[in-house]
Amino acid sequence: MTMMRRLDVSDCLPGLLPASFRGVPFWVLNADHDAGRRLAQTLFPGRDGNYHDDLGLHDGSISISAIVVGDDYIAQAQRLERALITPGPGTLVHPWLGEKWVVLSTPANITFAANNLRVGTFDLIFEPSADDVDLVSTIAALAASIGGLYSAAAGLASTVLGAASMSLVVWATGRDAATAIAGTISTMAGRQATAPLYLSALETPVAAMSASEAMTPGADAATAIAAALVEMPRALVAAATAPLTSAIGRPVVGSNADPQNGAVLLLAITETAAGLDTIAQTDAAMTVATEAAALAGAAALICELAFESRQDALGWRDRLDNALAGCARRAAVLAGDAPGPVAVLRAAIASVRADLARDLSETIGRLPAVRTITPPATVSAFALAQHLVGDDPRAVVAMVNDITRRNRLSHPGAVPTDPVEVLL
Repeated sequence: MTMMRRLDVSDCLPGLLPASFRGVPFWVLNADHDAGRRLAQTLFPGRDGNYHDDLGLHDGSISISAIVVGDDYIAQAQRLERALITPGPGTLVHPWLGEKWVVLSTPANITFAANNLRVGTFDLIFEPSADDVDLVSTIAALAASIGGLYSAAAGLASTVLGAASMSLVVWATGRDAATAIAGTISTMAGRQATAPLYLSALETPVAAMSASEAMTPGADAATAIAAALVEMPRALVAAATAPLTSAIGRPVVGSNADPQNGAVLLLAITETAAGLDTIAQTDAAMTVATEAAALAGAAALICELAFESRQDALGWRDRLDNALAGCARRAAVLAGDAPGPVAVLRAAIASVRADLARDLSETIGRLPAVRTITPPATVSAFALAQHLVGDDPRAVVAMVNDITRRNRLSHPGAVPTDPVEVLL
């Protein structure tokens, strides 16, 4: 197998600056943009001079000469091409102007040259989009949507359980369902490796749920039950993201609860709540509210994860998106008794789905992909890694370890001629 030295950006041109479009990175050779006023020139017969009418600010085009560099330059170019042909505006991270919400105004010119291998060049012309979109942080929009979903879940539970015309039997059914769900959440949290941390965080909402059982049926009791039920996923999120502290008040290194473990737990709670048998609309509302609140917590934790690859991030995104869609369908069944709260909940779910997709799309574009290759002959994992990443010893060792772990190789010195997964 012929080995290739990994091409470094400094081999091409010094001083290149990084940029990205829709999360896909590239390097900038030079960039320019137009600025000024939009003027309409008017000429009159028999009169000298020009007359100009000011039509406002000219937020001109942004021209960029870009390149992609590396052993995988074809794959990089294809990724950028897919980003460029995607319809609608997108986020351009400009090396000098920062984040801009733009559209590609003219088709990009993509060039490969036989005398300039492992380099692809792009000539790009963007126009600022008129859409008023907050480009400061996609996570800020998602956080707001998650907060709205928590509130909508509590609103649904309290409205259905607090209906004035409800009989005592139906009330008791809903209250007992909420109590049983709270017990199930505590039981599931107690099975985790970090059970003490989770159970400690659940003490307050569990106590509030127990206190609500002694309250007189009505709106106040319904609000208290709904608040306790929705607070349980919030408490699990806080426990999964906050570091433990020692007796002297300092964080304990290496003892954080794992956000991924918390996300798995909340998704399991969601699946359990969705599978519960319900008799009346009250207990159905308790399960849907729990499901929605758990999904809100899972969305908050998934954004904290350090994804290994694009496939990893896409798997989490699809799993949560499917769960949110299922929750919206189950909520629609309650629309006959509580059309207003159900509409608010379904709108909140739609908002979380949209903002989650937008936030994770920015992340996915920056992640490496898991690819499958088939060695032409039996080779060592070291030779395969060197072929993929070049001669940098640190990169080669990291790739060897990843190939061995990812493919569960019993003999890294002899990789068979079977498909092998690699992270590139």
